[in-house]
Amino acid sequence: MFTKWGIPNNICDNYPIGRDNLNQFVGHSEKIKFLSDLLSNKAVVILEGEIGVGKTSLGNVVRHSKKGFFTPLLEIPCKSHWDNDVFMAIILAAIVKEIMRKESPHRALKKYKIVKEIHTVFSDVKLINLGISGAGFGISKGESLSRAALINQSLLLDYMFRIGRLLKENYRKEAPIIIQLDNLDMGYGFKEEDLMRFFNEIRDTLQNPFFSWIICGNANLGPFLKTNVPRVGQLIQHVAVVEPLPFKEIIAAFRLRIKKANMKGELPLERDLLKLIYDLSNGSFREILNIVYQLLIKYYNEPLVKTITADHARFFFYDAGQAKMESLKRVKSQFTVFKAILDHPGIIQQDLVKVLNIQQPNLSRITKQLETSGYIQIKKRSRSNYYYPDIKLYLGFKGSGLGR
Repeated sequence: MFTKWGIPNNICDNYPIGRDNLNQFVGHSEKIKFLSDLLSNKAVVILEGEIGVGKTSLGNVVRHSKKGFFTPLLEIPCKSHWDNDVFMAIILAAIVKEIMRKESPHRALKKYKIVKEIHTVFSDVKLINLGISGAGFGISKGESLSRAALINQSLLLDYMFRIGRLLKENYRKEAPIIIQLDNLDMGYGFKEEDLMRFFNEIRDTLQNPFFSWIICGNANLGPFLKTNVPRVGQLIQHVAVVEPLPFKEIIAAFRLRIKKANMKGELPLERDLLKLIYDLSNGSFREILNIVYQLLIKYYNEPLVKTITADHARFFFYDAGQAKMESLKRVKSQFTVFKAILDHPGIIQQDLVKVLNIQQPNLSRITKQLETSGYIQIKKRSRSNYYYPDIKLYLGFKGSGLGR
């Protein structure tokens, strides 16, 4: 599809870096070494940062790149409705699947009594091989809760310790099992009260001496847990803030993807346009990939377009966003606030109050409506809100200083 530019079709694949493509990861070399050393012993580590900056990929690189670690293939995508029984069942199923992958199912079931026992019990209640999540079994709300409830809690606790001892004796010797928990994002998958309930549920499991944990969530997760769930906060050895990659490393990541595909092209975006997308996304690689992919799809079949410029982006996203903007104009208060944010991307709340001469409660109500409708993004840093327009709307209606 993108061969006219000499780049692979999957250049904008936004799946996290995993065990099979570790060599495509860019950046954070010092953090990787530090965390690998820390996790060589029993530890609980928090990776926190804005959504899309690469926390999941970083965690995967840390746990898969060092020999001697036993860790499941995929991270565990946590859900707010899980209790500790569901949590333990999911961890155990992921571990059993990894042992069976390493040894072959037949050999693992024959060689290890505990593996066969877990597999038999979980299969009886259909907690294995439903093929839905990274752990490999169903996690829909009613389904997983009811099925895990069929397994005695004391049995799950026993399995966690026995599987830990097995792996210590046969795989890791000194290093703990490393489990990566994902999607623990306040305000997205979890409300604050859900997050507190979830961690209070799993706090005893986090203390299992055979396990280390990488816990990925959005900004301020570490301080939040230390303040609001102190028994979990006391377990945390380190909070690593994952900053966005510098712009030059974003370019390096694209080039590496092209190189690994044995192709010799260059990303066909004007450098200034890519930098604008980078700035508007706060360096979120996931958002950058999404916008770039939409532009590539739009223009790959137009032979006269050799390089995608800011004007190309403006025309495309203007047409795509026109109906949305016309709808917004019918609500004057929201349109006024959006226009101010469009003119001042990244503006802090108190400055926006001054620009608009509006009361803060009214501003909070309107910006929440705009965020819910997809017109803006609200980024919370420390105790302040920063407001950004939707990137596609900015590129269409304000990009390159060309308002429409």
